[in-house]
Amino acid sequence: MLTDDGPRLIEIAARLDGGCAQQAARLATGDCQIDRAVRHHLDSAFTPGYEIVRPTRVVWLSAANSGTMSNAEVLDAARELASFQKLACRYPNGSRVPKTEDLFTTLGWVLLSAPDQETLDQDTKRVREIEAKVVIDPPGLV
Repeated sequence: MLTDDGPRLIEIAARLDGGCAQQAARLATGDCQIDRAVRHHLDSAFTPGYEIVRPTRVVWLSAANSGTMSNAEVLDAARELASFQKLACRYPNGSRVPKTEDLFTTLGWVLLSAPDQETLDQDTKRVREIEAKVVIDPPGLV
């Protein structure tokens, strides 16, 4: 809707962002949608903006093809990264996984947060190198 103060989004199906978004927001800003909603409900508090206090990134993991994943444990190497916060993999070894085409067909995600952007960028690159080691045998080869 266009208002005198500029465009405004009117959300008719308002809901909390799911997955790792709340954790990422807390790391990046020290606050999140849930915390703000609770403060508003309990104290009528309203915080109009936010400030990035720590570089944070969610790296979504992709499957280049569909098939059977046989070495999900290689993703555990992400736990050793300086900026590592959390790893979520949707599939254990032996699982049939779809080719990643959208948010619903990802293998999972790695949450990274660091005191500086350089570390975050280096660790993101390293996650992509780790991701490339995931073996997904095409259907019919297992």
